[in-house]
Amino acid sequence: MGGLWKRMPFAFWVMLTGVLSICGVPGFSGFFSKDAIIYGALQHGHPYIYAIDIVTAGITAYYMFRMLFIAFLGEYRGDVDPDAHHAHAPAWIMNAPVAVLVAPSVAIGGALMTGGDSSPWAKFLAPLFGGSTAVVTAGSPNWEIVTSGIVFAFVVIGFGIAWLRYATRGAQADATERLHRESMRMPAILTNQFYFDAAINLIFVRPAQLAGAVAGRVLDPRVFDGAVRDLVFWARWLGALVRSFQTGLVRTYALILVFGAACFIVYYAVAGAAR
Repeated sequence: MGGLWKRMPFAFWVMLTGVLSICGVPGFSGFFSKDAIIYGALQHGHPYIYAIDIVTAGITAYYMFRMLFIAFLGEYRGDVDPDAHHAHAPAWIMNAPVAVLVAPSVAIGGALMTGGDSSPWAKFLAPLFGGSTAVVTAGSPNWEIVTSGIVFAFVVIGFGIAWLRYATRGAQADATERLHRESMRMPAILTNQFYFDAAINLIFVRPAQLAGAVAGRVLDPRVFDGAVRDLVFWARWLGALVRSFQTGLVRTYALILVFGAACFIVYYAVAGAAR
């Protein structure tokens, strides 16, 4: 796209707020939640998870700012593909709920973290780290502050790499060609989104479609509809049989009574002989 900050200024500022929050920039809700999770991993004896989380924070900053720079900075590139839909600012019905969500992204993190280990957020995270040995002891450096500093440093590094690659004047000059080359050279596992869609299609979608086809072509017409048709057939046959006895002739009804009485006599005679 490119250049959307001119066409959609509200979307740009909202997206910037979301990016700063998810990257864990101090003052935004993501800073409190992300730093608490990373510090909690170290505090409860998971140094490897702690290190991986810190690196992941830098990677998150890189790809989030990459998305922001490509979509909103530079010149508009939406007309490169003639078949693509041209960008237009969303209506108020879309802007209103997003505007409501901006305030918690900025303010709610600090409110949830007030109170340290007794804060609502800390209590919510406590079960995730239960049963492990703490490595942060009394007299050691304030690793909570150290962790925040390290994480923020990695966030700045991720931001800086994204800025140099996608936001500078030189990077924006040949953005269309370079982004095209990047997409063509991207590993298949990334262009296919780690094959999650393919896995979901194979595990859930295709079996559901097969079950629907079986139900629509076999069960429904042959079993369910067949059962209904059989019930209708037998109901009509029995109805015709019963109607055949309703002749309106007295002699026919008398014959039926005699035949019924004879059946009772034969039954009791046979039953009595058996005893």
